[in-house]
Amino acid sequence: AARRRLVLQAGWRASIALASSEPHGMLLLAVSGLVPPLRSLPLLSRHAYSSSSGAAFPESTSEDGTVHVLHGLVSPGSLAALREAAREAMFESEGDTVDGSATYLAPLIESGRVVGRGPLTRLAQPVLEERVLPYVRERTGCGGAVVCDALVRRYLPGERLGLSAHFDVSAFATAVLPLSPPGEYAGGFYVQSEAHASSRRFVPLGEGDLCMHQYDVMHGVDVRGGERYSLVVWFSESEDARAAAAC
Repeated sequence: AARRRLVLQAGWRASIALASSEPHGMLLLAVSGLVPPLRSLPLLSRHAYSSSSGAAFPESTSEDGTVHVLHGLVSPGSLAALREAAREAMFESEGDTVDGSATYLAPLIESGRVVGRGPLTRLAQPVLEERVLPYVRERTGCGGAVVCDALVRRYLPGERLGLSAHFDVSAFATAVLPLSPPGEYAGGFYVQSEAHASSRRFVPLGEGDLCMHQYDVMHGVDVRGGERYSLVVWFSESEDARAAAAC
């Protein structure tokens, strides 16, 4: 099915662009405008999260319950190994589904099928299966949720440094795990509550922190300096939904 992309530019006039590309019949809303100053999200309240396995993690959640940050889900040692493997991995360059500009990514899983090879995929699989997926299932209350797609993105000087605000409407849920520690880059993952870019707020993510949201959260990436690698995972609600290329 064609993937349709709706692009709205900030200001008094809006331009709409429809584009086709591969897989899932995804509608993406990308909103751009004046770049706001670097601000952290002020709406995250910190509390304890205990998984059904008995593991306990500190968690931050936005007031409206749409953004969850699980702190320290991945150890510094595991994160460093993933980061080093990412730097050595082969990255593809292709037109991004949000704005068509070149994006740099290393695919790991596509439609539930492992497509990545080498140390990066080998190191990422247990993190996905043993840490990320159980949390997403518990936090969303969907015990049948499955990984649909997973990849590593990179943002480097001289390459792409951002991703316009958009909705992941073809995914039941999205999880983002920065592989780069906060000291290696400025800016990063943000959420945007309104059409204008002035409503953007950066989500503070420490080393080993995982950010999770569902399809109705507008978000993007804006790297203001340094380099950033991140593991991005999209989930389907069930194996049947994944097979049907639906949420």
